Amino acid sequence: MWETQFVPECFPESRSVLSSGSNRTVRAVARLATVGSCPICGRCDSDMLFRSPDWLHGVPGEFTYRRCVSCRTAFQDPRVIAEDIPLCYPDGYYTHSAGDVAVGRRDDKQARERRLGWLRDLVREGIVRALVQPRHATWRGGPGAVLARIRGFRERAFFGLLDELIPRETGTARALDGGCGGGHLMAALAQAGWTVEGLEPDPLAAEVARRTSGCAVTVGNLLTADLPAGAFDLVVLSHVFEHLDEPHAALRRIAELLVPTGRTVLIYPNPVGLGARLFRSLWTEWDPPRHLVMPPLSAIPIVARRNGLHLVSGRTVTRSIRGLAWSRCRRAGLPPTDTQVGIGDKVLKSLANLMVCLGLQFGEEIVVSLGSQARESGVWS
Repeated sequence: MWETQFVPECFPESRSVLSSGSNRTVRAVARLATVGSCPICGRCDSDMLFRSPDWLHGVPGEFTYRRCVSCRTAFQDPRVIAEDIPLCYPDGYYTHSAGDVAVGRRDDKQARERRLGWLRDLVREGIVRALVQPRHATWRGGPGAVLARIRGFRERAFFGLLDELIPRETGTARALDGGCGGGHLMAALAQAGWTVEGLEPDPLAAEVARRTSGCAVTVGNLLTADLPAGAFDLVVLSHVFEHLDEPHAALRRIAELLVPTGRTVLIYPNPVGLGARLFRSLWTEWDPPRHLVMPPLSAIPIVARRNGLHLVSGRTVTRSIRGLAWSRCRRAGLPPTDTQVGIGDKVLKSLANLMVCLGLQFGEEIVVSLGSQARESGVWS
């Protein structure tokens, strides 16, 4: 394996984010470079977490992950160099597929055919109206307005879209889906009421996203794409943040793209959740070598404040766990061909959700909402 060495910088400025253009059908060996310090807090003390090959797509090599002893961030070290990151994404990567209807999208025919579908639609419309027209969010607005005060009902009203992504007003609020992949989330956001556009470094995935969502998609990476500053009410990175080799530079760029009252929402795997604790190196969401940096929820205020943002809200959620079949295959030395959710995974999902209800950050995903520091300090009205 090739390995290059460079002097580690705590917060580098110049390397690209998920650039594309390499021939991914050739299984070239990705070159690695020593990181040496935590990509989040900059501390140089870390513990070995595990070493693993790429079980999912067969990228050659073995990849090492460490955990910062200070902020508990899990990160790859040595890390795939920026120029070779495209080698880690084969043509069959999931973002190239239009796939099924995304969470958050409504199937009108299916909804009509459900028992008491008309009643559910009536309640749903009341919840939506209460959210986008706050004056209706009182008991006088009916059961929908009352239920709109409960996060679980708000998410059900928007067909599973996370509460942090639900628009709270009518109009032309703009959302950017950074690293939009096949466009599933873009379609859900557009149906929820956002004016959506996407950003995707891979031209093939960008074309799929345009067909899936019907929205505009810019081909480029987050740091260098030609996007208007101060233009977006929402910037969402859904399972993108963990792929970025420069998390600080990415958040600074996002802060520039937001309007003063805007927010960014980060959704990524929880490195201290139930799945990571139970399955250890066999946890599916480590996904070596594509996942580079995964800070726990407790480390987010560090990275936010250093880049012009502040923590608005943070939580962990479990929408699915796919661990038991995967770990069985890997323990037997077999390719992980069966990753369907089984009864055991459903039990683990319920257990993780129970722990979250008890105040433990054991969910499979971290969901973080960050706002402008200027707004927090009262500069903006």
